[in-house]
Amino acid sequence: MSDPCHNSVTPVLLLDVPATDETVVVYGHLDKQPAAGEWSAGLAPWTPVIKEGRLYGRGAGDDGYAAYAAATALEALHAGGGANARTVVLLETCEESGSRDRGAYLEHLRPRLGEVGLVVCLDTSGADHERLWLATSLRGMISFDLGADGLPPLPEAATCCGRTPP
Repeated sequence: MSDPCHNSVTPVLLLDVPATDETVVVYGHLDKQPAAGEWSAGLAPWTPVIKEGRLYGRGAGDDGYAAYAAATALEALHAGGGANARTVVLLETCEESGSRDRGAYLEHLRPRLGEVGLVVCLDTSGADHERLWLATSLRGMISFDLGADGLPPLPEAATCCGRTPP
């Protein structure tokens, strides 16, 4: 896949679980940003470990859980006798902060996605390892430089009276 803004875009994984005519898109990402060293004393960034019966590894609480959570939700739905809508799991490998490639993915995949009735974004982290955290309003990121100009310094007499020049 190529995009006019880039020579190429990062890979994307698309899983399509057919069912009803309604389509649900489940979004997540798989990227793992460069490791900044040990994530805990003596634990390497690319080596998973079991501590107190729980598996910990790089990206498990953010990047690594989306595919697992989508598959587990579908499995639980079927185990309870429910039926799912057509579920398209879109997993990107570009860093999601600003995701420069998301537009290219969606444009390229538009014919395959069809009419989408619901988008579920599985991309948040959690404050602890005791529960699955839910973000109900993830609005994105904005970055900007702010400059401000004020009045020039006033003579001492003007400041004591609370007056400013016109």
